Amino acid sequence: TILTEDDWDEFSNLFDKVHKGFFIKLRQKHPNITPAETRLLSLTKLKLSTKEMAGMLGVSADTIKKTRQRLRRKLDMSEEKSLEDIIEVL
Repeated sequence: TILTEDDWDEFSNLFDKVHKGFFIKLRQKHPNITPAETRLLSLTKLKLSTKEMAGMLGVSADTIKKTRQRLRRKLDMSEEKSLEDIIEVL
């Protein structure tokens, strides 16, 4: 679970070992991404389900869905593109 800032620091360090430079590339390409959106995208990169993400972040599945919708709007994504498409190129 990623409930505290310490949990996030530990997770992001391990994640960066596997997916080197992901967070740097993400911030360069999308500098207005919030920490919560960064967490969501990193869990998406791991191909976790909505329910798994919700459990890890201590939120409801609806919260994950709404955050995805807001992020898609924020990134001005077309309907054909998914968040997975964006993070695969990072």
